[in-house]
Amino acid sequence: MLKKQTKQNKHAQEKCDLECKMYLDESKRQENAYKPAKEKEIQYTITQYLEYQKNLYFIRTNSFAGAFMRRDGSSGYIKNNKAGCPDIIVLKDGRFIGLEVKTDKGKQSDLQKEAEEKIERCGGEYYIVRNLEDVVEILK
Repeated sequence: MLKKQTKQNKHAQEKCDLECKMYLDESKRQENAYKPAKEKEIQYTITQYLEYQKNLYFIRTNSFAGAFMRRDGSSGYIKNNKAGCPDIIVLKDGRFIGLEVKTDKGKQSDLQKEAEEKIERCGGEYYIVRNLEDVVEILK
């Protein structure tokens, strides 16, 4: 009789452990669902969407500047694009579209505001986007 109860208790404990784990996993998923997306996550979602659009061309402009060391021991400096440049540039139906990706709380830098003015003065479009839905609407 004691062995049978022990097996039942063990089974009940395993079931309880599994249910607790499932509850904690679900709680963690729900907790993470309410965390605001990071800018790089928003950019990734947008670029993945743009990859599958057949009627446009886009480029993701990664900003980078910094010193480096050459093999011969001398140093150098590299800068890959203009400061303030939009995060994503889209060409669609003759339109030049600059997309600056920001989180809900993100704000433009002064250099980004200057880039926006120059792009619009040259006939291009410039948008601050905070999610994929903004981009879908812009590209209609």
